[in-house]
Amino acid sequence: MTSLSHAQWERINFLTFEVHAASSEDDLIHLVTEVMPLVIGNCYICWNEYNEKVQVNRVITTQSHDEAVAPHVSTINAAMATHPIIEGLGMLDGKEPETGVHSITDFVSNSEWKERAMYREAYRHVEADHQLLSQLTFNPRHGACLTINSPRPFPEEQRMMVEILGQHLMLAYQKHAVPADYRSELLRLSPRLQTATRLLIQGYSRKEVASQMNISVHTVNDYAKSIYEKFRVHSQSELICLLGSPNGDANKDYQI
Repeated sequence: MTSLSHAQWERINFLTFEVHAASSEDDLIHLVTEVMPLVIGNCYICWNEYNEKVQVNRVITTQSHDEAVAPHVSTINAAMATHPIIEGLGMLDGKEPETGVHSITDFVSNSEWKERAMYREAYRHVEADHQLLSQLTFNPRHGACLTINSPRPFPEEQRMMVEILGQHLMLAYQKHAVPADYRSELLRLSPRLQTATRLLIQGYSRKEVASQMNISVHTVNDYAKSIYEKFRVHSQSELICLLGSPNGDANKDYQI
């Protein structure tokens, strides 16, 4: 079983604190692209934002590799269908990306990867022989993910570090960079679901929501499932990070 050293945990704890203390999206991106490679070691990181067709429209790269990566973005977009992770997760078919960390070699062998257009035309030129991908958001109109790149294979310890940090980065990103269309999505809910959402993002437990709305906890569970699916979150804490206002006053931003 893979385990991390005391020094690795110290670095993770340091970055986790800084991630949650970030005051803006720009601060968060700097931590990801410049500090996270030092925490993980022997890699560089790209912050990628893409549209519903999985075409990258914004890339911010670790400064040491920015000049090398930038000229290849259009080539990467053109060859996106040959990316093993994108293909393996069915993202071009409109499937919702999966949580967790994915490696190119989860889907194809290293020799098969080097025959793909994505590698031959782009990745081999930018020291991305090996790559991990960690999803940040699941809005189908505005995707964001991290790609962790290295000319050398990733040890299991590095992958574990990315998995641990990925959960914190997802929550921090949702806090700082929630797409505006979530507001309209919220208003499309039924009045009862809107009320349940308001109570959940104020921190009420499901039992308390049931009492406030004079319904059963079973019904609240059904409401919560619908709300989580609507906003592509997996817990109440993620919902609060996504829809709650920065000062924690959900009513102020969402009069529902």
